[in-house]
Amino acid sequence: MSKPQEMLENAAKLSAQIIELRRQIHANPELSFQETGTALAAKERLEKLGFTVQSGVAKTGLIADFGVGKTVAIRSDMDALPGFETNRTAYISKTPGIMHACGHDAHVAIVLAAAELVLQAKPAGRLRIILQPATEEAERDGNKSARMLIKAGALADVSALLGLHVDATIETGQAGIITAQLNSQVSLFTMRIAAGNTNGKQQDALPKANSLMTGIYKLQAEFANKGNASIALGSCISSSQRGNTPSPQVTLSGTISSTNAETQQEAQHLMEKLASRENTDELAVSIEFQGTDSTSLQSAGIVETLRTAAIDLLGKGNVLSINRKTWASDFALLASSAPAAFIYLGAQITGSRRIHHQPSFDLDESGLHLGAAILALSALRLMAD
Repeated sequence: MSKPQEMLENAAKLSAQIIELRRQIHANPELSFQETGTALAAKERLEKLGFTVQSGVAKTGLIADFGVGKTVAIRSDMDALPGFETNRTAYISKTPGIMHACGHDAHVAIVLAAAELVLQAKPAGRLRIILQPATEEAERDGNKSARMLIKAGALADVSALLGLHVDATIETGQAGIITAQLNSQVSLFTMRIAAGNTNGKQQDALPKANSLMTGIYKLQAEFANKGNASIALGSCISSSQRGNTPSPQVTLSGTISSTNAETQQEAQHLMEKLASRENTDELAVSIEFQGTDSTSLQSAGIVETLRTAAIDLLGKGNVLSINRKTWASDFALLASSAPAAFIYLGAQITGSRRIHHQPSFDLDESGLHLGAAILALSALRLMAD
């Protein structure tokens, strides 16, 4: 098994390669379930390393395997976001209206480098690389891509699952781990507005739908400020397809995600109150919740392996224990199928702290190889355990 210092040295040698691939992906961003170019670039690199690659998983994702024996998986997201990038860099998005505003470009490059580092150390087990598409849509579509990956067998026989997210608010050279056990609660909601007839005239449900959407967005902001839940409105479907006729029925749908059952119940209760408050004889409003998933986000044993590897590589003072809402609600459902742990890699630009999901988002690339080293060393230790 590779020693920490040796792993750091090998990872540093891949730094330029990581940055090059990250910039290539950054300049060519692709939205959810459209990440064909990103997946192809990953496939080519993995096959060159000797991986057996299964493409087209969960539409545009992939699963790649190398070796035999105890299976450890490393997962990366890959999609970009709608938005016009305001940075002035050589690798700025070439696609107007789409940009990597969260760091998924870096994740792909880091995970592929981690795969190379593991293979250099001649692993004692099987390494699986999972590229998950459409994670930016997870809160709107009920973690669709994660469900598709699980159905496709991405977590079959996996003894440990590792995930990473860059964080532009944590200093480069540091890493943050949520050591406390977290639960992810995800449910789908469907709110229906049905308009009746008044004096023989069909009422229009759209104005009521607009009022309800405003209420939902207010609740969304309230929970976002608390940091322990997220309400996402995914669709508004009207029964009328013409602009000059009223809509007898409108259906609003979305998801509620939270870190614990109590907050989930609170959010659902407030949504029910909103529906009840807007319910009248002329415009009936109903709401129902479906498919509530309660999943453990992390496994204590895997967390400890990841934390120890990070300390061995970065030093104890540079590995932070953090306690906040996770960026990785989409990762939680995968963690229901395999023991898992997740780490946040510091990538703050000194003197220019950036905010995720904003047009000016960017990160410090100089420490990306550290993320690859942490994932690789953790994977090797988990295989040998």
